[in-house]
Amino acid sequence: MRCLISQKNVIKLRLEALPEVREVQLVGLEEKEIVIELKADRLEELGMILLMV
Repeated sequence: MRCLISQKNVIKLRLEALPEVREVQLVGLEEKEIVIELKADRLEELGMILLMV
C-alpha cells in the first residue's frame, strides 16, 4: 500500500508540472494515518520521557 501511495504522489506531481494541466485530483486510494497519543503521567511512572518513545 505504501508503494501505491508514493507512486500516486509522483504521478500527481508529474501531471501538475505539465503546462496544459490546470488541476489534478486523485481518487480511489485512501491514505491511512496512525495517531499515537501518549500519557505523560504513565511515561513518568515508567521512568521514561517522550524522546524515548
